[in-house]
Amino acid sequence: DKPVPAPPPMIGWPAILLLFIAIGKHVEFLARMSTALKKNTQKITELYGSKGGPFALIMISFGVDPMTGRTAAIAAGHGFISGWMIAIIGDMIFFGILMVSTLWLDSIIGNGVTTTLIIFALMMGIPALIKKIRKPKAVS
Repeated sequence: DKPVPAPPPMIGWPAILLLFIAIGKHVEFLARMSTALKKNTQKITELYGSKGGPFALIMISFGVDPMTGRTAAIAAGHGFISGWMIAIIGDMIFFGILMVSTLWLDSIIGNGVTTTLIIFALMMGIPALIKKIRKPKAVS
């Protein structure tokens, strides 16, 4: 009577994407979706000054989330292991920056709850502020 645990999403999602890519070779609608995903990924990575290179894909994972990083890596043609590594590198960079800044601020303030609230507000506020200030490049 034990419930069967679901597979971890980081393993399941790329498998689903690869299945859709394989099926997409035979189904025109999915082939068009795959082409659109690849073009969109290339446009996004060009904003980082690269055309689908690992650094741009790491920055996507850093800036969004590992699932999006895995999707972008697969769309850029990376395999299961290399796509996973790219996504994890971006996520670990984010975690490292967040951890160090939280510990540093906590050493100054000395109150964990206040530190957590400040870091959370900064995590939500800084990207919105940067997006508002920065004018995006025109991508054609």
